Amino acid sequence: MLPRDVISSGALILRPPAEGDAEAVVKMCDDPVTARFMPLLPQPYEMDDALGYVRRSAAVWEGGGAQFAITEGGRFAGLVWLSAPDHWGVSGAGFMVAPWARGRGVASTAARAVTDWALDHGVRRVELQAEVENVASLRAAYRAGFREEGLRREAKRLRDGRFADYVVFARLRGRRRRRWSRTCLCWRAGRWTTGWCG
Repeated sequence: MLPRDVISSGALILRPPAEGDAEAVVKMCDDPVTARFMPLLPQPYEMDDALGYVRRSAAVWEGGGAQFAITEGGRFAGLVWLSAPDHWGVSGAGFMVAPWARGRGVASTAARAVTDWALDHGVRRVELQAEVENVASLRAAYRAGFREEGLRREAKRLRDGRFADYVVFARLRGRRRRRWSRTCLCWRAGRWTTGWCG
């Protein structure tokens, strides 16, 4: 079971979600980009949905997982979470960043911080998945030190009925994080790679 902590990383504070976050959660989840890449979110996303999420987050903690609100300068900036580790010590991570906090490294900083924290608390492996078209999440995963492991083809259905491919990433306890190079993310030969695009 992961301890109910508060994590500080640079300008970000990660803390358990509170009912006061609900209005910002509604605005974040009603954003078209969020809705596009989170197909299971109700649309429209309403206050009752946000309050239900906050209340269920307590059960996630009690079940051994972790749910954090990301704040920057005291303002809500998104969510980051971990599933309860399975009996092999593997946990799944995910994140969602509010539109007003995008483009500043919030996702990568929060994902790196919560993964470091989980690995320090006995989790052996943290996995993360991102849709192949979600370039911002793919970049955040690389910057957070995750290593690409493969592709889950047609893994999830989108709102428009299409099935989407997901890139699978992981970080392992005891392994050094790879440093993010200043190259770009490129689609080559049917998969995302880092390198100089051209």
